[in-house]
Formats: sequence, structure tokens, C-alpha cells
Amino acid sequence: MEAIIVLLVLAAFLFLGYIMTKKSNAKLKEKGFDPKNLLVNVKYMCGHPDLNDPSPINLGVKDGNVYLIDAFGKDIASIPESQIKNIYVEDSTTIQRRPTVVRFLAVGILAFAWQKKKKSEQAYLGIEWNDGRFDHDTIFEYGGKGSMQRANTARNKLIQQIKKQTL
Repeated sequence: MEAIIVLLVLAAFLFLGYIMTKKSNAKLKEKGFDPKNLLVNVKYMCGHPDLNDPSPINLGVKDGNVYLIDAFGKDIASIPESQIKNIYVEDSTTIQRRPTVVRFLAVGILAFAWQKKKKSEQAYLGIEWNDGRFDHDTIFEYGGKGSMQRANTARNKLIQQIKKQTL
């Protein structure tokens, strides 16, 4: 009996998720975005002058802009395509390999040879752009297994969409 209840609850959640996705996709299409071309579940970290807090977002390209879209389909910020100077991918190992002050004080110059063994898979998608006065480096995070591949795929997809818009 308990197994049947668990299955019914699971089915209800799946059905509700399906309905919510359909509604969200319809809302995005209404705003001119193609849901198939969105970069979904990207974590905005920092670097956009209109946003202060890290949050999960989607990225979409239309009308000469890269839009940062919240979970409800509202575009919360944008980056004009014409102002983008570079789109790049970087992994977290370059950050984690830096010797910390504590290690440097503890072992001196040997801190450079004594690397951290901790390995966490994180990759960052960065968009360098200039708003006419200031340079910005807007950073998005991908975490977990395969994060570098997902970030690279997102970079390539974003570049392809921007190229398609400008043709």
C-alpha cells in the first residue's frame, strides 16, 4: 500500500513538472525566446552591473542581446552582443593551485611545490564586455561531474547563436 502511495506521489510530481515546463516554455516563446536554444540552469556568479547576488538563471539570445532570464521567464539583465569582446571557459583548478597564505607561512617557499590535493569539478563561463565606459567580466558557474564539458558546450552554443543573429 505504501509503495502505491509513493508511486502516485511521484507520478503527481512528474506530471506537475511537465505542466510547469510547458507553461514556462510557452511564456518564453511569447517573449521571443526559443526554449531549445536557451542555456538552462546556469549559475550567475558576478560581474553584471545590474545584478548583485548569485542566482540560477537561463541565458537566451534575441534582438542583438544576451538575456539573463530568471526561473519565472523574466529577463532580469542583458548584455548587448555588439559590446561583447570575448566569451571564454576556465576551470577551478587554476584557482585552487594557488598557494594559500597559511601554507606559505607554514612551509615557506615549499608552499609552491606543496599543492592542494582537493579536486572539485567546477568550470566558469565568462563574458567580457564593455558598456561604453566600463569593462565587465560576467561569470557563470557550472558545477559537478562534466562541468568543463557543459561550460564549453554552452560557450560554443552562445557563440553560434550570436553569429546567427548578426548574419
